[in-house]
Amino acid sequence: MAKVGLKETLALLAAGYKKKDIEALAAMDEEQEKDQDVKHENQEVPAPIITDSAPAQEPEKDPEPDYKTMYEELLEKNKKTEATVTKLQQDNIHKDSAPAAAEAKAKENESLQALVRSYM
Repeated sequence: MAKVGLKETLALLAAGYKKKDIEALAAMDEEQEKDQDVKHENQEVPAPIITDSAPAQEPEKDPEPDYKTMYEELLEKNKKTEATVTKLQQDNIHKDSAPAAAEAKAKENESLQALVRSYM
């Protein structure tokens, strides 16, 4: 068995593979490695072409993001969000909740009357 260690074998056995299946997989791996080795041996490595007349150019780097503008944009967005939240909170505080309170009081009154009637 090639390159199949004890841990891998136990994991495959736990997964439901049989010993014959594991050996077949190992044999297939060996064949693939041999094929790759043969391919690498047959390939010729081209000689690099070096010319002194052309100056070496550095690969272009991605420009670094402007963190200051990003920070300022996020800060502005944060201020807008805080203003919106504050406005919504104030609107909620000053909202007239009297109709809901009257409705809740009427509901409590009805349930209290129903309770008292059940004892009579």
